[in-house]
Amino acid sequence: MKRRSMLIAIFALVSLMAWAAPGWAGGPKGKVVIWFDSGAAWNGFIADFNKDLAAKYPDITVEWVTQDTAQLSAKLVTAFAAKQGPDIAMGSQYRLVSPEQQFKAWADLSGRLASDPEMKEIVASLPKVHVDAYYSGKKLWGLPQVVQAVGLFVRKSWMDEIKAKPPEDWAELTALAAKFTKKDQFGYCIFGAPGLTNSSGIQFEYSGAAAGMQYPIVDAEGKPSFNTPTGREVAKAFHQWQHLKKVTSPATPTFTHKEFYEVVQAGKCGIGRVGAWNVGPWSKTAIGEDYVVIPYPPMKKGQKGYQVSWSNAITMNGSSKTEEATYTVLKALMSKQGQTNFFQKLTSAARTDLDWAKLATTPQLQYFTKPQEYALERAWLDTFLPTLDILSNHLNGMLADAKVDPVKALEAADKEAQAKYNEIRKK
Repeated sequence: MKRRSMLIAIFALVSLMAWAAPGWAGGPKGKVVIWFDSGAAWNGFIADFNKDLAAKYPDITVEWVTQDTAQLSAKLVTAFAAKQGPDIAMGSQYRLVSPEQQFKAWADLSGRLASDPEMKEIVASLPKVHVDAYYSGKKLWGLPQVVQAVGLFVRKSWMDEIKAKPPEDWAELTALAAKFTKKDQFGYCIFGAPGLTNSSGIQFEYSGAAAGMQYPIVDAEGKPSFNTPTGREVAKAFHQWQHLKKVTSPATPTFTHKEFYEVVQAGKCGIGRVGAWNVGPWSKTAIGEDYVVIPYPPMKKGQKGYQVSWSNAITMNGSSKTEEATYTVLKALMSKQGQTNFFQKLTSAARTDLDWAKLATTPQLQYFTKPQEYALERAWLDTFLPTLDILSNHLNGMLADAKVDPVKALEAADKEAQAKYNEIRKK
């Protein structure tokens, strides 16, 4: 009898240990391959994440494979065509849309959301408007791993020197930029670079949203929506900044995203776009922390405006050979601890329940923790990028040639974009 009781006790202990330690027999096992598009900047986070994961799930290994940002979408499509896609992909939302549209490649997380308390807790902590952008019908094909928003930086010491304050409308923005503009020093830095997503079309989106356009590029159905009375005023402002007031760089029409950052980090720019991801890297450059962050101001004081926001995605392969291990890694990345570690290394996150008092350690970062009225960058729609490229090309033509009428440039862009919309939607 005693022997039987001892055997039962041993069996119960072994069962308890197997349940309590997921990495032991019965826990998730396997190799999880992650494709991501951000390169060496993630190395510190990856090392810490792998260490934490191994301590809890020793039978799971993670292989991180960096991808060129511009090639991620095409490489994913090619990989899934050959049934060789990664277990998890992380990158700009629009770069992960094509595999879903063409192959329904990503796992449906809606069932997990309905049955798993951990997933419910994760999703409840994310901005609903961004989670909703990952539904295709009733299928939840991904989650926002990072939610980004933009603001304007304004050089603090430059303002102090002329006893100025941050601009509250476009007249004040233009006047301040004019005072900042000197030899080899630009008052207002914007980028053009046709064919790139960081283009004059994106600059139009930021300014248009601030001027009250909830849909500066395409509307909720994907139809081009930029050629409105407000949109035409935005185009006129671009023309004025470039050709009449000359507060933007002469190189703006071909100013790439990389060149824009080089000028900013060299401390030669008075006003320009800033995101939370810039704050850490900039502290080690000539600009340092010598700037305040403000919302893009409305066209006129008192007008309702929006700030542009978008997300980077995390998705799970619907045909992963290590499904439970992959799901475990996805949840670990989106856990409160995972997102906290990510923010500490990369000053970006999506969860709203992090300890911002400890994490947002500078005034520049604190700006991005405050909720605002947001206009979403609707990059998940199939017409967004084609419309953006068309608008960018026409705006750049105007920025390169002072003789081009901004209203006519917008009309021409609209005509071409509407034709492209009809072509896409008829397919």
